Amino acid sequence: MTAAKLRQLSALLLALTINTGPALALAEDIDEVRPHGYTPGEQIKSRHFHARNHRDLEFATPDEAKKMADTMKTALDQQNQKYNYTQDGNTHTIVVESTKKTMVFKAVSPEAAKKELHTAQALAELFPKNEQIASLLSRMYEADKNWLKALEYYRKANNLGDSESLTNAVSKLNNNSKASEARQQAHYAYFELMMKHYETAIRMLSKSIELHPEYLTSYYNRAKAYRALHKNELAEKDEKKFRELVEKDKQTSVALQPGNDNGTMALFMVEIGALEEGLRQAEASLKKSPNAASALLAQARANLRLGRYAQALAAYKKLEPMIKDATNLKAEMAPAATLAKQGPPPYGDLAAIAAMPPEEFVPRSPQSPNAAHIQRPAHHGKGAFSLGMRLTSMPTSLKKLAADHKGDYRVYRGIADGLKEKTMYKQLDAELNKMLSIVPDDSKVIERKIETTEALRDWAGSEKYCNIYIQQLTQGLNGPINTDFVQYAFGVRALARRAQKNIAGAIEDDTTVLKLSPESYLAYRDRGDCYRLTGKYDQAVADYTKAIQLDMSKGSGNYWRRAKAYEKLNKSDLAKQDIETAKKVDLAHSKL
Repeated sequence: MTAAKLRQLSALLLALTINTGPALALAEDIDEVRPHGYTPGEQIKSRHFHARNHRDLEFATPDEAKKMADTMKTALDQQNQKYNYTQDGNTHTIVVESTKKTMVFKAVSPEAAKKELHTAQALAELFPKNEQIASLLSRMYEADKNWLKALEYYRKANNLGDSESLTNAVSKLNNNSKASEARQQAHYAYFELMMKHYETAIRMLSKSIELHPEYLTSYYNRAKAYRALHKNELAEKDEKKFRELVEKDKQTSVALQPGNDNGTMALFMVEIGALEEGLRQAEASLKKSPNAASALLAQARANLRLGRYAQALAAYKKLEPMIKDATNLKAEMAPAATLAKQGPPPYGDLAAIAAMPPEEFVPRSPQSPNAAHIQRPAHHGKGAFSLGMRLTSMPTSLKKLAADHKGDYRVYRGIADGLKEKTMYKQLDAELNKMLSIVPDDSKVIERKIETTEALRDWAGSEKYCNIYIQQLTQGLNGPINTDFVQYAFGVRALARRAQKNIAGAIEDDTTVLKLSPESYLAYRDRGDCYRLTGKYDQAVADYTKAIQLDMSKGSGNYWRRAKAYEKLNKSDLAKQDIETAKKVDLAHSKL
C-alpha cells in the first residue's frame, strides 16, 4: 500500500471518530503537502523523465503531425526497418520492431496550446533575458499564424543570443559576420513572406544570397515571392538554382547553412551526447585551423565527458589565451584539473542501466522544389540546429562502454536513468553528484537534483538546486525550456521554504506558479496552507475555495483545510459543512 493511500485511510478513520465540534483530521507535517507531479505515486510518467523507449512529439497542427510521422516512416523504409504504424484521429504512433521504440506524433489541442502560450508569456515577463523563452514564444505565435508577434519575439531572441556563456564567447571568436547576417536576413524574410510583404522579402533574400551564395532556402523562398508577384522567369531561375544545391548535398543541408562549421557542429554533437562524433568533427576542424575556438571547446568538452581529463585540460588551456574574460572558462576547466589528479568517480550500480536503443534518429522534413509551402530557415535563434542524420556513433550498450573504460558521462547518466525508474533515490542522488563533479552547471542534472532532493525530503538541498536552476533561467543559461518543469521548480521551492519556516518566500513562489498556471489547484492549496499558518484565514479560505473548484480529482483535503480556516474565523457552521463533505468524500473513496 502506498504512503499516499495510508495517509488517506488514516484521515478517514480519524474523521469517522469525530462526533462533536469542528476538530480536524489534518496532519501538519510537510508530507501532507504533496508535490506537483514529478515524485513517486503522483504521476506515472513525467515529461522530464520520459520512458527510455517512448517519445511523444507534439506539433501545432494535425498536418504538421502527419507530415513528420510520414517523414519518419520514409526514413525507416530507407533503412529497411520494420515497424508498426497506427493512426487515431490526429495521433500517429510508430513502433520500431528492432528497438521496441515507440514514437507518438500528435497535434496539440487548441485549449492546451492556449494554456501553453499563456505560460510562455508569463515566463517571458519573469525572465526577460532568456533567449530560449523568447524563441519559444516566437514559435508559438508562428504556430498561431500571428506573424507580427512571431517576428517580434524572433528578433528579441536573436538580440538575447549574446548571454555571457562560454559557448557564446567562443562563438563570437569564430563568428562569420557575413554568414550570420545572411542567416538573419533569411529569417526575417520568412516572416515578411508569411505576411505577404513580398517586395520586402525579396530585398532581404537577395541580401542573404549576396552574403551566402549557397544558402538554398533563400533561393527557394525568393522564388515563392517572385511567383506571388508573377515574375515567373526570375522564379524559375531561383528554382533551378535551388535544385542544383539540393543535388549538391543530398545527405544533409547542414553544410549549406550559413555560419555552420565543423567546430560549431562538434559542440552540438557533444551537447546531445554523440561524444565520439563531436570529437571527430572537432579534430577535423582543428586540422584545417589549429586555433578554431569552437573546435577546441568541443574537443575539451568531449574529452571531459569521455573521462579523458588530461586531454580535456590541454584543450581548455589552448583556448584560454583567446578568451578576454576567462572566468567562465576557468570554472568549466576546474573539474578537469581536479579529476586529472584524482581520476574519475567510480560508476554506481551498472545493473541499473536499462536497455538502450542502438541509435537515435532525428528525421528532417524533405525539401522539395515542388512543395507548395514556404520553407522556414533551419535555424531559429543562435545555437539552434535542424538535423537530418543518423547518430551512428551512439554506443549500442552502456554496460559494454562502462567495461571498456572509466569516467564516461553517458554511463553515469544511464545509471541515473535506471535508478530513477526504480525509485532508488538515495543511490540516484549519489550518481547525480558524480555527474555534477564533472559538469557542475549541467542544467538537466540540476533538474534531476531538484526532483531527487524533493523525493528525499531534503528541503535545504531542494531550495539550493531550485535557486541554481532559477538563476540559470534568469541568466538565459538553460537549454530548451520545459514550461511544466519551471512551474514544478517554483512549487518545490515553495515546499522547501515552507518546511524551513520561510512562509513569506513560499507564498511568493506559489503566487509565481499561479501566474504561470492559473488553474493549478495545488498552488492554491499550498498557498492557502501558508496563509493559514500565518493567521491570514480569510485569504486561506479564498485559496482553498479556488482549489476545490479546480481540483478535478475532487479529493477531501481542501475541505478539511478550509474547515480548519473557518474554525479559526469562528464560522463553525461553515466548518461543520466542510467536515461533513470531507467525510462523505473519504468514505466514497474508501469504497473504490
